[in-house]
Amino acid sequence: MLELILPYVRCVQTWSKKERANDRSCYYDVELIHNLAGALKEPGFEMQDIWFLNNQARVYFENCNENISPNYNQNLIYIKELFSIVPLALRCELTWEGP
Repeated sequence: MLELILPYVRCVQTWSKKERANDRSCYYDVELIHNLAGALKEPGFEMQDIWFLNNQARVYFENCNENISPNYNQNLIYIKELFSIVPLALRCELTWEGP
């Protein structure tokens, strides 16, 4: 996700003020990843990762779409992959089924 979103946001920052003002994609993309750096500190799944899936990933899935962000479909693939590797012991903490 970071490798997808960060270069895109950097690119958007080269657009004119008017183009940036009319674009909502960066908001949703950055909202999705803004806490990921903390999650990368520990290997495996922790409660912070479950929180990410229950909150940030869900908000992204429900409020963004492919018309808003060119990264949307790929990010959904990444979110699905994360859901698929949640350990059985933590699955009961998930509050939704995922995308």
